[in-house]
Amino acid sequence: MLEQSGKFRVVSNLGSIFEIVQGRQHNIFKLNAQGVRCEEWCVHVADWSVPDFDNMLAQKLCIETNVEELLWQANVWSLPARLMLHTSRPLSALPSLEEHQRRSVNAGLAEVALERLVA
Repeated sequence: MLEQSGKFRVVSNLGSIFEIVQGRQHNIFKLNAQGVRCEEWCVHVADWSVPDFDNMLAQKLCIETNVEELLWQANVWSLPARLMLHTSRPLSALPSLEEHQRRSVNAGLAEVALERLVA
């Protein structure tokens, strides 16, 4: 499947279905019951010299064996709204509201997401 489409699906140790797309970061997607992407996960091997396909294999193995640990390390956004649901960084390391709004496609959603994190 990877060779044809550049992605593959993985079932987690908790039964959730994930899609890993070719790449290094922002390439893991949790799927809902209809097979639609509902969360975007960003978590990868720390060593940037590791090839993308080896990184994808590491992501696959983590999902299959201990998705809870992977979540603890990940930054996670809801889709399609791109609201941050979880971050592995301390709140002080998050971008300011102004920076978050500048980066966001929808500044209103960014403000709500940041308010949730600070609350």
